This record gives sequence, C-alpha cells and structure tokens, in this order.
Amino acid sequence: MPDLTPPQAKPPPPPAPAPAPKAESEPRPAAEPKPRPKARPAPPAKPSGASQAQRAAGSGGGATAGEARSASAATLNPAKAQSLKSSWGAAIRARVERRKRYPSSARGASGSAVLRITVGRDGSLHGVSVGRSSGNRALDQAAVQAVRAARRFPAAPKGLGDASYTFSLPVQFNG
Repeated sequence: MPDLTPPQAKPPPPPAPAPAPKAESEPRPAAEPKPRPKARPAPPAKPSGASQAQRAAGSGGGATAGEARSASAATLNPAKAQSLKSSWGAAIRARVERRKRYPSSARGASGSAVLRITVGRDGSLHGVSVGRSSGNRALDQAAVQAVRAARRFPAAPKGLGDASYTFSLPVQFNG
C-alpha cells in the first residue's frame, strides 16, 4: 500500500556562524534565537458610567471639579513670565501717565526721561531714579514726581513670584 502521509519539509540549515576576529583563537558559539514575545493581555474593561463620572469629578468636588490647573509659578516658562511682566509694566506706565504734569518751569521744552522704578509684588513703590535724563532737570523731576504721585501700583499678576521687579519707564514730555 502506498504511503499517504505528506512528505515532511526539511528544516532550514542553521545560519553560518559569523567569522571570528583574527586576534581570537577560539571560535565564538552561534547566538541563540530570541524567543518570540508573548501575546499581550487584553486591556481591562472600561469602567461603568457611574465610576467614570466619579473619577472625572476629582477629589475636590465643587465648582472646580475635574479642571486641570497649572501647578505653581515654578513651572512658568520664561516667555510667559516676560509676557506677564510686560502687561504689568503697561498697567504701571498707564498709572504714571495719568499723574504726569508738564512743569511750568520747563518753558516749552520737550524731552523723554527714562526712569528706573522698582515695584514690589504687592504694588508698592520701592524706589525711583532717573536712568537717562531728558536733558532738562525740570522734566526729569516732573517724571519722578509722577511716579511718586502714583504711590501704589497694581499688584503683580499671579505667576510672578519675585519680591520686587525693576522696570525702565520712558516718560515723554512735549512742550
């Protein structure tokens, strides 16, 4: 009776070993084949609607439940800090401009004084000085007086954590 079993395929020949470096006298053994990775287990079942809602609510509850908020000022990137400082500086400048008065002793002179002002995070004035003169002493004094008349400034925006900040503030006078 004829053999009805299918002929078996021959296994492929083992790979040829890599040539050994010339300095080594003993041949290296061939690397063993890596085992196949096991199948990953199925993902866990999704939670029911009620437990998912509870998880989204967070532990705080209330109006801010589930909201993502920035952790602290320590994570503020430099560009964002500069943006906050610039907008705060604009508010400070606006307050000074509202208190600026042209001095009668300037007699039609024009000029721009650049002041260096230091403001605390709470908005208090820590110091003011003339960084660059307008060329007219009366205009410089009027600029300093405008800053002192403002006394308190808006508090620093959240995110700016230093105790105080220094600004260069140009004050323009047209005669």
